[in-house]
Amino acid sequence: MPTGTITKKVTAGGLTLQSTVTRTEEAVIAQSIALAAGVAGEISSAGVDTLATGHGILDTDTVDVHWTDAAGVQKCRYGISVDTVSTNAITFDDDPAAAGDALPAENYEVVVSVQTPIEIAFDSAQLMLFAAECTQNAHINVLNDDPVSVYALKIAARDVRHWAEGEGIDNPFTGEDDDIIDSIVASNGSTTAATLKIVVMYDSVN
Repeated sequence: MPTGTITKKVTAGGLTLQSTVTRTEEAVIAQSIALAAGVAGEISSAGVDTLATGHGILDTDTVDVHWTDAAGVQKCRYGISVDTVSTNAITFDDDPAAAGDALPAENYEVVVSVQTPIEIAFDSAQLMLFAAECTQNAHINVLNDDPVSVYALKIAARDVRHWAEGEGIDNPFTGEDDDIIDSIVASNGSTTAATLKIVVMYDSVN
């Protein structure tokens, strides 16, 4: 059966703290997904402008808007339905409603990325281990088969985000009426193409 290992190490104050979590389960999903580069622009009164000519965003796309605030904190407004596009701009309103952080003030520099759908299916109640990492800042939104958002997560570049059963932290994917995970949508928070890696281990017997 597949085995997954999470190793943690902290060195501070002359001390080293280290632990290893190992899970062996019946089923594993491991995916490496290419995320296209986002497009730099500035918030306008109706959306985002100053996009590069040939930005490639369509009026049928769903996008995420990424930025870093004045304190250096990673931010993302996700699930935005594009209404209109032009040579150097897109417009949108909040219908249907997006989620995440409130957009910054007009003229604030942002990165707009079209969401990349990822096919994935498992029962979140049987989840034993989840891990995600990206080569650039990114955002993922885990959806059940309704589809309703179950768990949304910002991922800093090269920062492995993970969860494992038995570590004393509640399963972040459960709590909805429908725990069957059907897909993930992801977006790149930078203007450099990225690789997103996702690992899911679950008990497929129970």
